[in-house]
Amino acid sequence: MYKFLNKHKLIKDLHNLEEANLPDNAVMFKESKDVEALIPKCLLLAIVVTIIFVTISKVISDIQGVPYIGADYFTLDIVALWIIQAILHEYIHAVCYGKNADVKIYISLSNGVLACHSTKPLEKKRFILMSIAPTLIFAVIPYIFWAVFFVNMGDIGTKVLSYCAFPFIFGVGDYINIVNTIRQVPKGGFVVNSGFHSYWFHHKE
Repeated sequence: MYKFLNKHKLIKDLHNLEEANLPDNAVMFKESKDVEALIPKCLLLAIVVTIIFVTISKVISDIQGVPYIGADYFTLDIVALWIIQAILHEYIHAVCYGKNADVKIYISLSNGVLACHSTKPLEKKRFILMSIAPTLIFAVIPYIFWAVFFVNMGDIGTKVLSYCAFPFIFGVGDYINIVNTIRQVPKGGFVVNSGFHSYWFHHKE
């Protein structure tokens, strides 16, 4: 049984996340110092992701010879799917830490977010995979299905496209973590979360 299934914690804000027992050689990521500094970056990236999403969707529609009519985002069924996806998003992160990892799903009502958090160190490549996995499952794969099978299926295609938008946007925080990891963590390095911040280190010989 995965430990995170019975480890959910309500917190006031994301500054109260569990801290790790860091090794002496741990280096803190060069990243936003707090939630308030992170939110504007996420909003800006969300706008960029939305523009890319709409542009690529229009190009695919044109290639398929289908008029691009956009998406119908805020119907009850689509919003319900978005909410379910947002919850499952964090559980996919948790699964990627491994069956025996100590992982908690934090719920911050004041910040309006769910957060998967573990103090288990992950090797660089695995940390990147953990970060991108929910987007691959809930956004990329459904979007490929839309592009290949549903783009010319009228209302069904519109529903699938409408669903895909939110998972891409919801992953903006993960994209920031991935970029930071690629740019800052050397080959063979490990990444660990401690409180609001991430750190990298090399295992000592």
